[in-house]
Amino acid sequence: MGWCFMFEDGEKREAVVGAERRRGHTLLALSLIVNVLLGSVCGYLYIQDAQLGGELAEQASAVNELTLKTVALEQQLNMTASQLVYYKELASYLAGSAASSGNSTGLIGRARVPILAVQATQSFLQAGYEGHVLQADVELVEGHGRVLVNTEVINGQDIQASARTAATVVESLMGVSLSGTDVILTVRAEGSVEVVDGSSAGGAITVAIMAAVTGHGIVDGVYMTGTINSDGSIGEVGGVPYKALAAAEDGAETILVPIGLGTVVLYRPTTVTGGRITMTTYEKVTMGLEEYLLESGYSVRVVEVGSALEAYRVFTGQSP
Repeated sequence: MGWCFMFEDGEKREAVVGAERRRGHTLLALSLIVNVLLGSVCGYLYIQDAQLGGELAEQASAVNELTLKTVALEQQLNMTASQLVYYKELASYLAGSAASSGNSTGLIGRARVPILAVQATQSFLQAGYEGHVLQADVELVEGHGRVLVNTEVINGQDIQASARTAATVVESLMGVSLSGTDVILTVRAEGSVEVVDGSSAGGAITVAIMAAVTGHGIVDGVYMTGTINSDGSIGEVGGVPYKALAAAEDGAETILVPIGLGTVVLYRPTTVTGGRITMTTYEKVTMGLEEYLLESGYSVRVVEVGSALEAYRVFTGQSP
């Protein structure tokens, strides 16, 4: 009887051990299945995250590109608007002016002034402007009242129109006749420059013709941007920060700008990076032109002028 009980107990233990082994195998199989499923889900989520990150990065790049184009278009619009105002005023003036028929004695003289212009630039995904300093030489010789322009810059038609307006304004402001005088204007540039706002040189050209008439010398270090209107007033222009920076780099001590343009609007980029995504936005910032130049490393005096007579006094230190 004792041996019988021992045999039965052994069978029970083997049965229990077998059941535990089968349960362990089942749990192991379930664990493997769960791990495989979790791995598949993680892999799927990783792939989706990578795809989504790539799409977001592409969208961010597209937004950055559109932002740059918007800034460039707004700057171009401002530049074009100032030119349209000038040409409207010029057309009105020329339509009402009569041709001179006098036979006065010709004047002789010469003067040189720096003039400022901007040129459109184009780089990868970005359009903008850069300032340039040009040299304007005015010579008065006996002639027939002609305004002759020799320019080395591309798109110099605006400069030609400004020179003709300037000559007429000088006659009115100074009470002289240029009907027996030829005004020869030569504009020189270093390298190839394609100006987009030649009308903005009108104020400086007017001063140069006045100085050629009076014989007064031009003070070194004085630069100017601004159109010339038929009444002798200085009109607004675009691209002032670019021109001012070019003048400062050229050694300017004083820069003359139209009334109200001693304060300029700049576009300051702000870049934010989050993971694989980089976003750049542009904020409009209004600041003084002198402050802007100082931030760029130049200490330059900025003077707002409303007329050619005011500009002449700064350029020569004298009255015409």
